Amino acid sequence: MPITTFVTLILSVLAAAAITAFAINEWGVPVVLPILMVLALVARWAMSRVTLDDGHS
Repeated sequence: MPITTFVTLILSVLAAAAITAFAINEWGVPVVLPILMVLALVARWAMSRVTLDDGHS
């Protein structure tokens, strides 16, 4: 992994944590928690393996 990719990953995680902390302080946990859960499910879906398609086109 190149150093620029690693640094970008670290900065992205820090930015996400800061935005999450701000949102929790601003709107509260009951509003932010469902949004975080949806984002986690979307990320899980986006990173899942794709099965091989052996269909005929």
